[in-house]
Formats: sequence, C-alpha cells, structure tokens
Amino acid sequence: MIREDLNSFYQKVAEGAERERIENRKQLHEDLKTIREQAEKRIQERQSIIDKVSELYVADEQRERQKLLEKQKQDLITKAEEEAERSLGLQSEKTKKLDDAWRSLARELGPKEW
Repeated sequence: MIREDLNSFYQKVAEGAERERIENRKQLHEDLKTIREQAEKRIQERQSIIDKVSELYVADEQRERQKLLEKQKQDLITKAEEEAERSLGLQSEKTKKLDDAWRSLARELGPKEW
C-alpha cells in the first residue's frame, strides 16, 4: 500500500514536473519570439535612420559637387573672356561696366578748384 502510494505520488510528481517543463518551454518560446520581434523592430528603425542619413549625405555630396562644377564653369568663362579681351581686343560686358564705372568716378573726382 505504501509502495503504491509512493508510486502514485512519484507518478503525480513526475507528471507535474513534465507539465511544468512543457509550460516553461512554451513560455521560453514566447519570450524568445517577443525578444526577436523587438530586436527586428529596432534593427528596422536603425536601418531606416541609416538610410535617411545616407540619403542626406548623398544629397549633400551632390550639392557640393554641383557647386564645385558651377565654380569651375564660371572660372573657365572668366578665363575665356579675359583671354578674348587680351588676344582679340574685345571687351566683355563686365569689363565695359567696370570701365564705365571708372570713367564716371573719374569725372566726379576730376580736377576741382581748391
């Protein structure tokens, strides 16, 4: 009788332990799933930030490149105008305006009686 009670008790303990192990395994699986989902969400958020920063960097680089090209273009135009003025005796609009400004200033500051 005691033996049967012990066997019955052992059987119940073993069954309880098995149920608890199964419950713990399910809970662990759910916890790991939650952790994985949270990690994936954080990864996506960070990747989104990285993508935005990358887009801003590329846009900034393109603006800088465009500025540099525009400056180089303007420098080449200026050099071409200067060369044309020297070699062909032609005046650019800029030079004409500058000469007119100097003439006007010279007339205003011209000899005055002291």
